[in-house]
Amino acid sequence: MKKQILLLMLGIFLVTFISNVSAVSDDDISYFFKHGEKFDLKRECYYNGAPCNVTTYMCYITTYYPNGSLLLNGSAMSGQTNFYNKTFYSTTYPLGVYRNSMYCTDGTLSGSDSFYFRINQTGDGRTDSLFLILALGSVIVLGLAFIFQNEYIGFIAGALWITLGVYTIIFGFSDLADMYTRTIGYVSIGLGAIFIIASGYKVAEETNFSDSVGGIDYSWNWKE
Repeated sequence: MKKQILLLMLGIFLVTFISNVSAVSDDDISYFFKHGEKFDLKRECYYNGAPCNVTTYMCYITTYYPNGSLLLNGSAMSGQTNFYNKTFYSTTYPLGVYRNSMYCTDGTLSGSDSFYFRINQTGDGRTDSLFLILALGSVIVLGLAFIFQNEYIGFIAGALWITLGVYTIIFGFSDLADMYTRTIGYVSIGLGAIFIIASGYKVAEETNFSDSVGGIDYSWNWKE
């Protein structure tokens, strides 16, 4: 019963993390920015496949928070040499995916463009796929170790849980705050260490070391 409860708890742990994955695919996100830092959004404007002339066009951006509320409403962007720029000064924006609409016009011709940017812990475009693979693999391998009562599979499960924990501490996960991901990472490392120690104890318990010299049997039986 204890094993079933442990697997259920770990399954809930995995489902909780998966539920925090953004509904927007990382492939649809144009920019990634690091949480807690000022950042510049630079984007080109195109009309009929050709770049807009920054001396004649004006561009405005409307940005929405991850929860859908309005952050910027038609805020003017600065025209640079070959792109338009908007600097975000606040360092307290929440983690998550921000939806944007960029509207450009020269007074006669106009066009709009929608895109997303994401604020995460690292500022890079690393996806959540590897985390999900590690998490799912860790739970499955641990379940196999329990089903087959195999300590060697338990070793592998422990190593996977430690790897998952280290990855989570370094890169975080989805839009969860750093405090939560670090806590989960440390817990995962602790669980992995427990699984490895328990598997090692099981191996030692079932191992007999014997040597026979001069008719004397030197046996080391961990069960005794």
